[in-house]
Amino acid sequence: IAGTFFANIQNSEEVLVIDGLLKGLTKTNFPQIVGNAEDNLMFFPIDHKEVIGISQLRNIVEATIYNSGSSEEVPLKWIALLDEIVKKKKGNAYLTLTQVRNLGLSAGLSSIEEQ
Repeated sequence: IAGTFFANIQNSEEVLVIDGLLKGLTKTNFPQIVGNAEDNLMFFPIDHKEVIGISQLRNIVEATIYNSGSSEEVPLKWIALLDEIVKKKKGNAYLTLTQVRNLGLSAGLSSIEEQ
């Protein structure tokens, strides 16, 4: 679970309140949820504009996929889109949704559903 707008959080007590609420809502009913063991939280507090927590979340997603043994195929169009996003992102902290959609169209993803 990723909690966005982390830069707006005023103190660590607010993070713990959010964490407590999430733990209460999920309890043990969702074993597929990967917690934030490094910070002992149920979620990953991130802020994409301030680039807080993004690397940590990316690393845990990659490790989880790698450790799951998943061999699901990824369409080459998606990989082309990722390459375009990485190229465009250099020098920018973020991309707008419109920019990503246009990059998707350029990569050959013809519809929003395919993107």
